[in-house]
Amino acid sequence: MSPHMADQDLTAPTQPGSAAASSTSDESLDGPRPAAAGPLTEELWRRTAATRQRVYALEFLGGLADGSLPAAAFDTYLAQDALYLGGYADALARCADLADDEQARTFWAVQAQACIEEEQHLHRSRLAAAPVSPSPVTRGYLAHLGSDYAAAPRAQRYLRTVAAVLPCFWLYADVGARLLPRTDSAGPYRDWVQTYSATGFSEATARAVALLEQALAAADGAPERDAAAAAFATSMEWELAFFAQGLREDVPAPVGGIGEPTG
Repeated sequence: MSPHMADQDLTAPTQPGSAAASSTSDESLDGPRPAAAGPLTEELWRRTAATRQRVYALEFLGGLADGSLPAAAFDTYLAQDALYLGGYADALARCADLADDEQARTFWAVQAQACIEEEQHLHRSRLAAAPVSPSPVTRGYLAHLGSDYAAAPRAQRYLRTVAAVLPCFWLYADVGARLLPRTDSAGPYRDWVQTYSATGFSEATARAVALLEQALAAADGAPERDAAAAAFATSMEWELAFFAQGLREDVPAPVGGIGEPTG
């Protein structure tokens, strides 16, 4: 455990009766916030437990919680995130294009627009206008999200794309909920934590998780669900690498595994 994490262990439950207290799960972590939408998304969350343990233990997140993260490290993270947002919005828009019902199309389209407007507003309030280039991690993550699985049928493309975009929703909502009770109200990163612990973001995440559960349930057999699980797991690994680059923590970038069919 790093010095940053000594008093800010994100894997430890808070005191009973506090806002974040919950029963310990079978992976010795608080349950996901928001919860899985059914057994299929619960299985995806369970399969990524080891990667998420590494996310929770990062010095970067410990520094966000206790305010000790150097401003330069946070600016590095935000600058890369600003570059990432364009590609992520494109992936969300692709979910809207591939969705087969109006409610899902509307949800993904609204999220694509919000991804640009709301988060970029937070970034503009903190970042200078100095141009930056995408890091290898940012380029790799965007390449993963940019796969449109063109050879696959439409429903399969939708499932894999939704699975790939979900960790950015679900992990951030979970991290925001974990960090909020451990973050000082006057801390320098309180606004970032509040963005991802807010009720609106949690509700949007719950809806996204529910849409993935529906798509998994409608999938044409185990091979398609396995391909979606691979896309989800690889995005979770990219999230780990993305957080880690702020302090240049030693986390290898994912290799392959972009959710192509397994058979």
